[in-house]
Amino acid sequence: MMMLASEGVNSGDGIDYSQQKRENIGDLIQETLEAFERYGGEDAFINIKYMVPTYESCLLN
Repeated sequence: MMMLASEGVNSGDGIDYSQQKRENIGDLIQETLEAFERYGGEDAFINIKYMVPTYESCLLN
């Protein structure tokens, strides 16, 4: 299951500075898949879902 950026990251008592530097790989992957779905044409979701079975549509929710 992919974690959405809005769900946050458990960093204990530390501060997660990777958000500013865009280094959180999970967030980058999620953003990339959402961009593919939005701009990739009518079959984009089907193709993403085939390669990433746990992906949930950002357009249907």
